[in-house]
Amino acid sequence: MTGDLRPGRRLPPIRTLARLFAVSVPTIESAVQALVALGFVRVSHGVGIFVAEPKDHTALLRYVWRTASIHELALVRAAIDERAAAVVATQIASQPPIHMPRTLSDIGFFAHERSIQRSGHPETFLEADVRFHLTVLASMRGVEIGPALYEGVLKRLQQILLTVADLQASDAELDASHLRLTSAILDGEVGRAARLARSVANGELRSLRATLG
Repeated sequence: MTGDLRPGRRLPPIRTLARLFAVSVPTIESAVQALVALGFVRVSHGVGIFVAEPKDHTALLRYVWRTASIHELALVRAAIDERAAAVVATQIASQPPIHMPRTLSDIGFFAHERSIQRSGHPETFLEADVRFHLTVLASMRGVEIGPALYEGVLKRLQQILLTVADLQASDAELDASHLRLTSAILDGEVGRAARLARSVANGELRSLRATLG
């Protein structure tokens, strides 16, 4: 994924990989089979294992949605939320207003909508919360896969998010952090946006952990 191993690169033999990663041979064999299924490597029997050029990320995403735990998906969501806010604030600070994405005008609206819906039904509150975070993510330039990835994570998390919606809606500090985060993003305050985004992500993770145990 990072390009450290280029297409065509030959990987070490199975037994060597098992020693390098301190796992059993069957474990490495299973990992290689998974990588073949995802299109990341190809096996030439009697010759070796070679890095392949993935055609797209569809197979990888399908694999992730099927196998990732709720905890893992929640961490992915938190990481995306935390990073997106800092990136958007950086773009605002470094580019003329004329070049800003149109979605920026919606960030403040959805932040206040989220706040208003705290006293509403859990489904309505969750929808407002998701719209806010998706709008921040959609404001990142050149990251077209971001919203699709995020929506895939949210689809798997939907039921558990509904169970914690009331808990998150009743959290006044979490609500205030969303509003302060909005101001920091729109003012291009990168450091403050990063700190507040981390606070928001951690607050939402805490409510999930309190529910999941």
